[in-house]
Amino acid sequence: NEFLKKAEKSSEKEVKRLVGNVLEKMQKEYQVDVAGFGNRLRIEHPKVWKKVKKDWDQTFSETQITYD
Repeated sequence: NEFLKKAEKSSEKEVKRLVGNVLEKMQKEYQVDVAGFGNRLRIEHPKVWKKVKKDWDQTFSETQITYD
């Protein structure tokens, strides 16, 4: 049980690190939304999407993204 808990925490930490690295590259280095955040925004918040769609890549590169 103890080993599994440690392994789970270690795996969770590594996944968070990897996801953070990918988001950093998408936003800062490439400045493109390859994960489809804009599409999700378009579906869930169409009024907001209409305001930002023209400059979405720039907006995306400056937006704080939280994940769990």
